[in-house]
Amino acid sequence: MASDSRKTDQLKELRAERDKLKSQLRAVKESFSYRLGNMLVEAVARPGRNTVLMPYRLASLCITGFRKRRKQVHTDDSRRFCPVCEKWSPYFRKSGVVPRYGAKCPYCSAVERHRFFWLFVSRRTNLFDGKPKRMLHVAPEPAFERRFKELLGDDYLTADLSNPRAMVKMDVTNIGCPTETFDVIYCSHVLEHVEDDRKAMRELFRVLKKDGWAILEVPIMADRTYEDPTITDPEDRLKVFGQHDHVRRYGPDYVDRLREAGFTVTVIKVTDMLSDKDAVTMGLSSKKRVLHYCTKQQMAATISGSRQYRRQWVS
Repeated sequence: MASDSRKTDQLKELRAERDKLKSQLRAVKESFSYRLGNMLVEAVARPGRNTVLMPYRLASLCITGFRKRRKQVHTDDSRRFCPVCEKWSPYFRKSGVVPRYGAKCPYCSAVERHRFFWLFVSRRTNLFDGKPKRMLHVAPEPAFERRFKELLGDDYLTADLSNPRAMVKMDVTNIGCPTETFDVIYCSHVLEHVEDDRKAMRELFRVLKKDGWAILEVPIMADRTYEDPTITDPEDRLKVFGQHDHVRRYGPDYVDRLREAGFTVTVIKVTDMLSDKDAVTMGLSSKKRVLHYCTKQQMAATISGSRQYRRQWVS
């Protein structure tokens, strides 16, 4: 009896292994690469009708594969949510000089820094409280221009040194505005292009009102800030600074330069705002990503009395 029971168990194991192999073989035969390879072999081995029909069969194969993939991404945890346009998508697209996969929203083109900024200002500042505010937006991003224009009207000013789309031409080292003009300043990924960034920071500090706030962002790409004014060739700058028109690599000590200009700086991390799950869903999973909230006061009033940082946006 023991021998019969052992044989029965072995038979069950063999059948389970057989079913597993059949399932794996079926998956291989249904895969895009296998079916495409099979089509090419048939076209070469038996030219004629197979060759004529091949474009149609290939198109059908691609459509079928796309539908299966779309169904898959909409039923698992890989979907992405953009807080800027408030839309869900199967994935974020690649973006950047050095491509970053899963970076750009396919609807509004917002990348990581845009999503983090919008998440912060919409939940943690007074920008949307309905009160009049004068805002300076340096190097305006298309993802925000229309929204800020609708929100602030004539109190919204865009500025750039070379972009013809901006309202005014402006050098951030010599801002042609009176002292304490703006309630809000947003300047993102600009200072790494400016040779005298300390002078630009002092100018931004000058035109900010006493009770105003600014978000001044740069790419943090090094352990310590590195710059070399003798490097002027675009190819050399690309190798050393990561982009042909950058003049330095910033490190976490960037905050010291802001404080030297007079700002009180609060460094906001993604983990201060979101749970790990929501950060991944919004494509903000990088632990190095921070946001620099700058004021002229010792305490950021618009932060201290507002809602809690951590909030389940999408779960």
